[in-house]
Amino acid sequence: MLRTTLVSGLLDVVARNQNHGNHDMRFFEIGHVFSVDKSDRPKLVNSFLEEARVCMLLAGGAVPRQWGLPARNVDFFDIKGEAEDLLSKIVLDKKRLIPYSTSDGLTKRTLAIEIHGTYAGYVGQVREEILAKAGVEGEVFVAEFNLSCMERVPLRKYSPLPRFPKVQRDIALVLDRGVSAESAEQAIRTAGGELLQTVTLFDVYEGEGLPAGKRSLAFSLELMSHQRTLTDAEIEVTVGQIVRTLEQTFGATLRGVRSS
Repeated sequence: MLRTTLVSGLLDVVARNQNHGNHDMRFFEIGHVFSVDKSDRPKLVNSFLEEARVCMLLAGGAVPRQWGLPARNVDFFDIKGEAEDLLSKIVLDKKRLIPYSTSDGLTKRTLAIEIHGTYAGYVGQVREEILAKAGVEGEVFVAEFNLSCMERVPLRKYSPLPRFPKVQRDIALVLDRGVSAESAEQAIRTAGGELLQTVTLFDVYEGEGLPAGKRSLAFSLELMSHQRTLTDAEIEVTVGQIVRTLEQTFGATLRGVRSS
């Protein structure tokens, strides 16, 4: 028998730990998996492809029990944060986490991981029926990556610290609920050009005060030039260009812009 995922082995580890009274777990494994592949890529034998992967798993408490800090269990955003932290150290900004739905996979609430335009793995919550077969209680969250996609990433290059000040602007826009935050962020990055350094989604609102089928997304924009101190006019032109792009691309409506 050849394994097709590292998740099954880690679930066995979780089950053994739970049987011995250990319920707070953070594990990882690096190993090889196998799949049927009809492409012309080099194979182990016949049509069987061998891949090296790394898998991370979270279960149980998010932080140790202590005075003054409320207890909580790990959730989807914990494993997503771990995955993004690993990717940011290796592939810089050439990565995307793309929501997709599947009814026959190991996980639900799944995000596909794309590195330099190539599928590299996924992040998700292990389905209840899979946990039941493995004898695991509670919720389990995993991220599984193809190591070969990371090995092809160029070496990181470092730049001197910036000499000129950064400027921050927050924008809030009303969009159709079907417009993903990820697609809106990509449009912002494209429209912002070389002055836009970072984009951070910091608020999502639905409900009272908004039309049906709409939601508000608020982004923090960090602007900076490596050659000069930005003028107010340059900042307003860049922010205006971003807003117009979102209006034209997604039919967005601006709720407000503020300095922060």
